Amino acid sequence: MKLLYCRECKDLLKILRSKESCDCGKCEAWFTGKKFFVRGPGVVLCPSNASIKKALDEFDKTGSSRAIETLILPAKAIGVVHLSSKKRE
Repeated sequence: MKLLYCRECKDLLKILRSKESCDCGKCEAWFTGKKFFVRGPGVVLCPSNASIKKALDEFDKTGSSRAIETLILPAKAIGVVHLSSKKRE
């Protein structure tokens, strides 16, 4: 799972096959099945599945909040394509 975080409006959303835009509309992202496309001031986040599982296991035992690890994928990461700010038709 990949998430889009907009640096402008601070919105966070899941990247789907359909185009998704943040609350302010300055960034958008979509997934083609092979690549994640991002336009605008957004960054792609990749939560660690192992970290989520561990945090949930600890939460179930203690009921306390737990942090999870998330990678911030660089613009040049394999499978991530950052496009110009011109909107997709």
